Parts: sequence; structure tokens; C-alpha cells
Amino acid sequence: MRWVLYTTAFCTCAILPNLSTAATFTGDDASFEMSFLGPFASTTTTISDTADELVFTSGGGALRMDITGSEFSIFYDIPDSPITTTDGLVFSVTGLDNLDGAPITDLTLDRISGQVVPTGPSGLFGPITTTDDSLSVTMRGFEGAANETTSFTFNIVTAPVPLPAGAPLLATGLGAFAMVRRYANCG
Repeated sequence: MRWVLYTTAFCTCAILPNLSTAATFTGDDASFEMSFLGPFASTTTTISDTADELVFTSGGGALRMDITGSEFSIFYDIPDSPITTTDGLVFSVTGLDNLDGAPITDLTLDRISGQVVPTGPSGLFGPITTTDDSLSVTMRGFEGAANETTSFTFNIVTAPVPLPAGAPLLATGLGAFAMVRRYANCG
């Protein structure tokens, strides 16, 4: 019985301080920008899970940026001809205030959809940078298939925010274990 109490108390101490909710930016007002040798599309909008935040259309194709939950996505919709991009296209978002108050610490590639072939030796991405409330992705040149949406989806990583009620819950749980132990020794 004693080992069960110690194991439970240890697990409670190890897990409770690290509990936090996933980052969400839905409902936040942020500025989105696409640039290549200077900005060519920008907007300030409220982040919504139902629509892209910035869409730039040209010649029947579109570049789109979207934040859904804790994911940042870049879409290339280029019909009728293969995609060929140039080094230096920058997608950036500023003014992000995570609803749980945690600062942005990293941006990690989660998935790529579509056929993507880098056109240079330096890979698909240039600098990927973050600050507490912003992110920026620089694309390198690549080629993609015609009539296919090519997308890049990144996870927005935020610092964990411990639950404020963790300490009182821990104290209550340990107190309950002490009472059970005392009752078991008396009986």
C-alpha cells in the first residue's frame, strides 16, 4: 500500500506543474504580410478558424496564409502550370497574443502537401524566426506540380504556462494520502 501512495504522489508532483492548454490564436487581432523585395500584400485581421487570414491573387492563382489553432499554414494555389518560386519570399505575422498569455518560442515544420522539389542546394526554407508575439518564414526556391495546392504547415510552439491551481491541488492530494496512510496504520 505504501508504494502505491509514494508512486501516486511522485506522479502527481511530476505531471501537475507541466499541465497547460494548447496555444490558440483564434479571435486575436494580428497583422499578416507577404513580401518579396518589399511588401506586396498585407492586412490586419481577426484570426478565424473558418477563413484564410490573407489571400493574394494574381493571374488565376493565389497565395494564402492561415492560422488555425496553433498551426500556421502557407498555401500556393497555382492552376494550369507548374509552380516555380524564387528565393526570398517572406511570410510574416505580427501582433500575436496567445490567449493563455504564453510567448511564442519556436516554429516547427509539421507537414508539406503536394509535390515539392527544391531548386537550390540550400533547402526549402531560409530563416524561420519568432519573437514573443511574431513569426516569419522565408521560402527558398522550389518547383511544384500544376493544378495542385502546395502547402506548408508549421506548429507554433509556445512556452508552457503552469496551471495556477496546481499547488493547492498538490497540497490537497498529498494531505489526502497522509490521512489514508494514518487511517490504514490505525486500523
